Amino acid sequence: MLRSEDVVNSPSWLKIKTKKYVVHIQPVNRGRYKGNMTWHKVKIKSEKKINVVGVTGVTNDNNSICILYIDKPDSVWGIDDVLFDNVCYSDDGDTWDTQKHYFDEDLYKDIASITGCCDIDKILGGVWDLGLSPSDVKSIKVSKDKMVIKTGKALKTVALSA
Repeated sequence: MLRSEDVVNSPSWLKIKTKKYVVHIQPVNRGRYKGNMTWHKVKIKSEKKINVVGVTGVTNDNNSICILYIDKPDSVWGIDDVLFDNVCYSDDGDTWDTQKHYFDEDLYKDIASITGCCDIDKILGGVWDLGLSPSDVKSIKVSKDKMVIKTGKALKTVALSA
């Protein structure tokens, strides 16, 4: 609920209306994942037709982050800066950029674990060093000491270092 005293730096001419909405949040069976953060897939119902944001983040008493999502956990990318600024960032410690980088890495790892989907550049990023684009890779066969990469009709054999 937004109260007029919650609004900071609002102009004096701005009229603030207080409205109360009741929103019911119900966890979905087997919709919980505990990784770098705790994720809960939820169903959200409201008494009135209101637009409910698909993702939210809160902290509990242990300062761990709990993220509630409706459909897809990767919808957090739409609010990651706000979530980070309001829930995670600390003036004590590294710079904002450094903390945000690690936060984004943790989000990515959790989302990949939940969805089973990974960014091809994350998995095949090393093929750039071989002069190949990850999007051109059609298959990879790995053996003990070498890797054969197929790109279209071409094959590239690469020795593997330990």
